[in-house]
Amino acid sequence: MNLARFLVLALVLALAGCSCDPGSGAGFDADQIRPDAAASGADAEPAPDAEATAVDAGSEVADASAAPVDASQPPASDAEVVAIDAGTARDASAPEPPDAAAPGLDAAAPAGPDASPSPVPGLYDVTGSEATYGAYRGQVELRPAAAGGYTVHHVQTWDTARFEGEQVALAWEGTATDTLEVTVTLDRVGFVRSYQGLTRDGVDPAPVAFTASFARTAWNQLSGTFAPQSAGAAPSFQETWTWSAANGADPLWHNQRVELASHDPIPAGTKATLFTTYAQYHTLPEMAPYVGRADFQEAMHYFVRDYTDLDFYRAHPDTLRVIQRLVDPIALVEARLRNRALRQTLAEKAAVLDAEMPARFLNSAGMLVANDLTAVPAQEIPSGDSMLWTGVYAASQAMRYEATKDPAALQNLLTALRGQFMCFDIVGTGGDFARTIRVHVPGNTDPSWVQGTGTYAGYDWQRGANNDMLKGYWVSFPWAHLVLSKLSGYTAEQQKMVSIIEDLVANFAVAKDGGGNELIANGLLYWMTGSYSRLLQFEQLFAKERGWIVDQGNGAMWEYGTSDWSGNHLIVQSLLTLYLLCDETNNHTSDLRRANRIALENLRDTRLGLYQLITATVGDFGGVVQPELEEALLVMQEIAAPKVFEDVDWRVNPSYSMSPFPSLPWKNDWMDGGRLQSLRAYPIYEAPRDVFAWKDGPFRFRSGLYPPSPGADYLFAYWFARKFGVVDPAR
Repeated sequence: MNLARFLVLALVLALAGCSCDPGSGAGFDADQIRPDAAASGADAEPAPDAEATAVDAGSEVADASAAPVDASQPPASDAEVVAIDAGTARDASAPEPPDAAAPGLDAAAPAGPDASPSPVPGLYDVTGSEATYGAYRGQVELRPAAAGGYTVHHVQTWDTARFEGEQVALAWEGTATDTLEVTVTLDRVGFVRSYQGLTRDGVDPAPVAFTASFARTAWNQLSGTFAPQSAGAAPSFQETWTWSAANGADPLWHNQRVELASHDPIPAGTKATLFTTYAQYHTLPEMAPYVGRADFQEAMHYFVRDYTDLDFYRAHPDTLRVIQRLVDPIALVEARLRNRALRQTLAEKAAVLDAEMPARFLNSAGMLVANDLTAVPAQEIPSGDSMLWTGVYAASQAMRYEATKDPAALQNLLTALRGQFMCFDIVGTGGDFARTIRVHVPGNTDPSWVQGTGTYAGYDWQRGANNDMLKGYWVSFPWAHLVLSKLSGYTAEQQKMVSIIEDLVANFAVAKDGGGNELIANGLLYWMTGSYSRLLQFEQLFAKERGWIVDQGNGAMWEYGTSDWSGNHLIVQSLLTLYLLCDETNNHTSDLRRANRIALENLRDTRLGLYQLITATVGDFGGVVQPELEEALLVMQEIAAPKVFEDVDWRVNPSYSMSPFPSLPWKNDWMDGGRLQSLRAYPIYEAPRDVFAWKDGPFRFRSGLYPPSPGADYLFAYWFARKFGVVDPAR
């Protein structure tokens, strides 16, 4: 037989493939993950993007007019499958098997299961199987490692397994020797403690190592069985790899998770003083598992950035891909949290949240609420901080109107603004206002709630107006004035804003503080009325407060994991309000740009999202785009739309460690056990969150299940970015 005929015969035999016997082991709960026997054909493993590396902030945005993707509903899969033969299927988009001249495995090498594998770097198509979930397909890449051997990059998607209607996939990285002994370690637990009766409590958290010895089974194929090194820890799985292409410039798949140090190492003397100060705190029972850990003693705090699979989820929004972890229902819930955050563009998120806010999260008074649709009947849940969040929402819709002139945005602005007006009017006395308003609840016994009178008898209002709630007016009124002053027919609304500010600065002690609140009140009244006396008062107060606001960045601070987290939101909103009114009146604009620059520099190594977005945009950086601006857009990408909450508790993960320092130590209540915080600030989709992302401490680590919450936090950030040209909807 001549060489050409030999090569043709070899290629035919290679394409015939070889069957793999399924492995054995325990599997998913049959009610949650199942092989879908009724599926018409197998959904193919989507071809991964070889260039899924750092995220370009410009690529994060899309045309705001694009149809929104509802994160609560899985889109239909568009995967196309081509049947090769009765036992094999592969992705139609995958590379064709190499011909006899391809630079893959040596065509002249001996075939057969006992042959030496002689591995060659490159991409291989994968077919595999395990007993519980059935067949899967994907790709694997061998890349030469600097220290010898290979790094292994592996992705797979099960043909028929589904988790609550969505396709199941896995990605991992491992290593291989020159003789193709492959090792991969998969974690058992992540960050969700429980889900629908399943729990991580009592589960051995130790990772599971798998090994496989691959042997040649055809001239271009290798086969092996991955077996767990801990008996009964997980099922084995068998795979056949068929060479398909040479290595590209970037790996087939790479885990992009990184930890970013948020401060320099703490000097030994300073650390000793801090540990002495908090020695009693370290005796709390919750601290006992962590005090002896090396990372606890080092006391370095990190922000975790992880955009792994962003491009994958944009292309395959109906697939849940578990990363470097054993696949089970809780791991898939964690993958779904990532999926919901990453599969939408920034504009798609805004479209979803803009649509749901007036329909679901504004009550009949115009105030923001949470909404538990699982209750029978559905329940509105008042937020005690609604005055502030409603003001943020009103401002977001004013900026949306500025950017788009959408009539719906104007209507939303007016609805929320009138809710804030009612918070002032329902109290009935000057110098006070409600934290929020709800529909009247007969038989109420909570003294913080008061039934309205007269026109407002159908509502209750909540006592407790304070500095934080006052900021609700300071956030919304300037943006509302910016919009309404350019339109006809809204004189009454503008006059109402003026009358509320005048009353509060005269009668509400917090507003007439001789400091920042009184400064803002007089600045707003000068802008809205042109009053010269208000300008004089503003100038006197500005001269008094300039050192704090301008030279100190309005008091923003960050030191070794400690900051005033909710205070940072108020700080940056006050800076933005002052910038807006100064810019509109051509007064002290350069001072406010400097203030925003210093505020950013004070928190340079944190990832707070909105804080960096505002200060990096408004600050005077000489036209140089700050890296924090792109980072802020990436943080925004971590919020799902609609928001999704699960039972997050990072303590189930063996990598978790407490911080040796309590949050908000100046509260002097850290021995009560309520000031615990993590050494790591996790991505928003992995972290406990509540109604407003930008005021939470980033080092939170546990939460219960929350009812669905409004997206005013995201909408303010997005429409600020649109108003100031940070994101381009045309891209």
